[in-house]
Amino acid sequence: MGNVKGRIEPAAQALQQAEESCKAFIMLAPLQRAPSTPEMAEAEASTLEGEAKLHQNSAESELARANEAKQNAEQVRHRAADVDRHTDRLKALRDDYADLLTEGVSPPGPSLPATLEESMLPSRLKKLSDGLRKARADGQAMDSERGAAVAALRGFASGPEFERLDAPWVRRLQEHDEPALEDASEQLGAQLELRRSVLEEQISGVDRHRTVLVDELHAVAEDGMKLLRQASNLSKLPDHVPGIGGAHFLRIQTQEPEDPSEKRARLAELIDELLDGKHDLGGVALVQAAVRRLARPVQVRVLHPDPALDRRTVSIPEMARSSGGEQLTGAILLYCTLARVRGRSRGLSRRASSVLILDNPIGRASRVRFLELQRDVARAMGVQLIYTTGVNDHEALRALPNIIRLRNERVDRNSGRRLVEHAPDEARIIEAVRIGRRENAATAPDDVEQ
Repeated sequence: MGNVKGRIEPAAQALQQAEESCKAFIMLAPLQRAPSTPEMAEAEASTLEGEAKLHQNSAESELARANEAKQNAEQVRHRAADVDRHTDRLKALRDDYADLLTEGVSPPGPSLPATLEESMLPSRLKKLSDGLRKARADGQAMDSERGAAVAALRGFASGPEFERLDAPWVRRLQEHDEPALEDASEQLGAQLELRRSVLEEQISGVDRHRTVLVDELHAVAEDGMKLLRQASNLSKLPDHVPGIGGAHFLRIQTQEPEDPSEKRARLAELIDELLDGKHDLGGVALVQAAVRRLARPVQVRVLHPDPALDRRTVSIPEMARSSGGEQLTGAILLYCTLARVRGRSRGLSRRASSVLILDNPIGRASRVRFLELQRDVARAMGVQLIYTTGVNDHEALRALPNIIRLRNERVDRNSGRRLVEHAPDEARIIEAVRIGRRENAATAPDDVEQ
């Protein structure tokens, strides 16, 4: 406003001077005396006429200046009114957007002088009004986004995974309002960033331990897979067995992935399930679960022991529906296979691996064909079979070369228990004689007596 006042004051002074000049022209001094001669009167009249014209020109000039000053003053008044109107509009904008101006606008410093260009005021005011209106809309939109973000953050922090977490930042999320959270967002973000770095280091340590567990479990699972392959390969029956000679008794099919990373991924999934408490495994059960997870799905089929079925393989549930003799023969063949696998793993491939004592097997498997199959497979795989039975089936017993009769008639008086002891024949006749010769330190499987 100082610039407008500076223009009004000179115009008002010019108008006042013009008015005073007009007044001075009207109040001319009267003639002091009349001229004595016509010539002097004519000269005096010419002089006065010249002065009158001069004064008339001066008056017209002053009048023009006065009119110009009046017009300038009127223009200045109009401009002042426009400036007042713009000032009122500025005040209205200041009052309407006081919250935005208080937070986002700082007053100009002393080194920044205020200038006024009347011609630019409307456009600048419109630009300022549009900018403030847009700032208000943007502020409201940001407030809505802040509210949505805070609501989402609070919903995330109140999830079930954070129920047992007693941390200050979780309480601050629930207790503070949105503006307070926005003001503290930088500090809260720094705290969460520090916490994140600590958690990442801990997770990295857990991942290292997890990798060690996967490596160890992968090693034992590979050993288990090796045993499965050996069991399938070593279950080959002797070639001379009628009907099924040369066939594999045990057939194990697995879907083990070829990619090592896929194997590790399956075992890592099993470890994660153990850590989550979904399984409670340890020792052999853990190794078995690792082998199943690595080789899934595992399909196991066994050769039906009846030679009349033309080498038909059945599943384990189907084997359970077979006759007692077929089940017993299959179980003996499976034991011999596992004993042979165990002997190979212990370096006893050329020696007898174990002795299997059977409790009354002839009661279930009295067919001579089954007994001969059992003895042939056991002899080939280095297993000593000992049959114990109270059944006096002469046809079945003829398949056994060595028979030792026992009895349990005598009772121990101290313990009250029956004693099993040899029952010699009354005729004292030698029933069977077997002579063997050991040629070297290692006994071949064929030398094992049945």
